[in-house]
Amino acid sequence: MVQANMETTTSRLRHAIDGGALPQDRIEFGRQLLAHLAKPTQITVMGLPGSGKTSLVNMLIGKRLVPDLEQVAIIELAHGETARIRFTLRDGSSRDVQGTLDQIDIPEGTVRITQSLPDPTLKDTSFAEINLPTAPAAQTDLLTWAAGHSDIAIWCSPKFDPQQHAIWSSMPDALKDNSFLALTMADRLHMSGRLTAETRRFEHLYSDEFLCLYPVATKQALAARQDGRVVDADLWKASGGRAFLDGIQRQIESGRMADLDHADMLLEQFRLIATAEPAPPSEPATPVAAPKAIIDPGTEGLRQVAQHKTQDPVAAALQLLQHCADDMLKSCAGSSPADPEMILDRCAKTAQTLSRLMSDTLSEDPRYATMCEDISEGEQMILLFQVEHGETAASDAVTVLLQIKKDLSEASGK
Repeated sequence: MVQANMETTTSRLRHAIDGGALPQDRIEFGRQLLAHLAKPTQITVMGLPGSGKTSLVNMLIGKRLVPDLEQVAIIELAHGETARIRFTLRDGSSRDVQGTLDQIDIPEGTVRITQSLPDPTLKDTSFAEINLPTAPAAQTDLLTWAAGHSDIAIWCSPKFDPQQHAIWSSMPDALKDNSFLALTMADRLHMSGRLTAETRRFEHLYSDEFLCLYPVATKQALAARQDGRVVDADLWKASGGRAFLDGIQRQIESGRMADLDHADMLLEQFRLIATAEPAPPSEPATPVAAPKAIIDPGTEGLRQVAQHKTQDPVAAALQLLQHCADDMLKSCAGSSPADPEMILDRCAKTAQTLSRLMSDTLSEDPRYATMCEDISEGEQMILLFQVEHGETAASDAVTVLLQIKKDLSEASGK
């Protein structure tokens, strides 16, 4: 279902961009969103030496595609028409060869390997394994690379201790919101009677650093799932592999659905018809029967402001922003932390309502043109923050609305 929706929405968005259906100031944002939709989900598996990263990558793919290469800092798996390897060396040079990693000798000084394979699993999901050195000073560049190249992160460890927590804590909140802790070698922990204690320790100390903890006996999971299919269902379940893979797939689908929502939001904002084929340019646009609401700010107060006809649109805009602030304060009241996704969603819908309210205003006053332009830019920024997810993106979205409110107040003298 997600894949079918992805293909339809991608096609609609591409036709909207190529056919000039989007306003000029939204085309670049549409292109960025289209590129994001087309990009495979990047899963990065990282950890210290000996933590079981390679086995976990192979388990997630369901095939033994990656040999144990802990001497190489970064190993990537991506889809390609043929089996091809790029070796990046310490001096910055690179070498391309045909073949697979189990057939080719690794050149001396290799710091990064990119293996392309014609494997269907890699069309929608690509993988990276990061072998972190034990020396903290040598970890910074690799962690920075991981933060900028990952949609989902997995930290592998048979025991997530304070040293590893200190390393992981440097990662951005947006990535932590899409991360998992794989408690590898869970069979050994179970046999030694320490699995329950390790799980409880995680829940007490580190549960706010990851989405979830999954104990996994990777060797048993690899034996249970071969060539992309489960050959021993009982062992697959008992190893923890099934629960872990299900959790990863749910997160991938959740991210894809969020991306689709952003694209649909952009298309619906301009009442583009829900079809993969663009309308002929010579014919008038076909009206859509019973259109879905373009704007749904989520509260009765915001709906009233959006529908309110006033002689002073700036006053209505300021009232809209105040309703948004009040509504979020009510939603965030209590001891539990605020939900970043709720804040991002509320900010995005408010920005859309605000943009429509101001763009519908007929006025020769040059101030309105400047206000509309600023609001339009702010709306695009908030939509991009939604793609990024996380607490930082939510905070930035709120900051954008506050700046818009300040600018409107100063421009109107209110």
